[in-house]
Amino acid sequence: TDSVSGLTESYLSKNVLGTNGSTLSVNGGYTVNDGNGGLNYAVVLNTALGTITPATLTLSASTNTKVYDGTTSASGTVGVSGLIGTDSISGLTESYVSKNVLGTNGSAINVNSGFTLNDGNGGLNYTLVLNAALGTITPATLTLSATSNTKIYDGNTSAAAAVGVSGLQSGDTITGLLESYASKNVLGTNGSTLNVDAGYTIHDGNGGANYNVVTNSTTGTINPAALTIAVVDAAKPLGAPLPPLDATTSGFAPGDSLASLSGSLQFLTSATQASPVGVYLVTPAGVSSPNYTISFVGGTLTVLPSYPQILAARVLAETRNNTHDTSGGFVEELAKKRHRTTQVVIKNGGLNLPSDMDNEDGL
Repeated sequence: TDSVSGLTESYLSKNVLGTNGSTLSVNGGYTVNDGNGGLNYAVVLNTALGTITPATLTLSASTNTKVYDGTTSASGTVGVSGLIGTDSISGLTESYVSKNVLGTNGSAINVNSGFTLNDGNGGLNYTLVLNAALGTITPATLTLSATSNTKIYDGNTSAAAAVGVSGLQSGDTITGLLESYASKNVLGTNGSTLNVDAGYTIHDGNGGANYNVVTNSTTGTINPAALTIAVVDAAKPLGAPLPPLDATTSGFAPGDSLASLSGSLQFLTSATQASPVGVYLVTPAGVSSPNYTISFVGGTLTVLPSYPQILAARVLAETRNNTHDTSGGFVEELAKKRHRTTQVVIKNGGLNLPSDMDNEDGL
């Protein structure tokens, strides 16, 4: 009728030590019920081998939403299930598989390696189960701002200023970034609008989809270009109608011409068909444009006498050298030197000299 009560056993180590790698021993604290305080027995305690298998520890990534920042970091807290007793885990983080914007709940989030399981057995007491989650990365705002610019009118909308960039994440770049004027024309001080041009490329590894682009315009100035319109000197015989007059231009932007100006080119002169021999000022006028500051340079119209052709040529030469005598006295004096008369031939505003003309007057 003797008996033993309170009889238990336990592992020498709580840790997982492999199949039959753990020792089991009989615990003290049992009672031998023999009516003699157990003195009737010599107790022999035998150990045995046993096995502790790993517990399941589940680490679950948490869903997360963030604005694109060029990294895979995630701020969610990893869920832990199955941790036993005083065991703990440190360094537990999660991250996105891709840094890119992939749509609502289109981004996978995994538990990162590198955590430490503090179980006294190097983490071997647990079988880890890692659960991923879905999250969202939303596009970041990328601001492209045109910069104020001033230039001289050149017939195009190009601008030399650099576009301002704000919000571009580390590692990302943007190329082909330009700005231009909305209009090529002179519109006054800060009257021109500058816009960021399309055609740039965002290098973010996602075709630019990681950003919502905001473009800001600004104001700038196009100043008038200098344009010179100069009369081409001309001549006509005494009593002949006024010849067609012409002018040269200097300073037009590519693609522009007199047709680009408002109005029509006029030549103002006091000379008429009946004007006597002399030199008459011809002034260009009648055209304007806000794109140009126009300098009008006058020329001369010389009325030639009915004297020998060489005399007429001499007068025109002296006129172009600004040594003419507008009173006609010089003409009369030269006329006394010659007695042969010939027809003065005017062609394209100049003289067509016969081949038999001599050089008597030093031409």
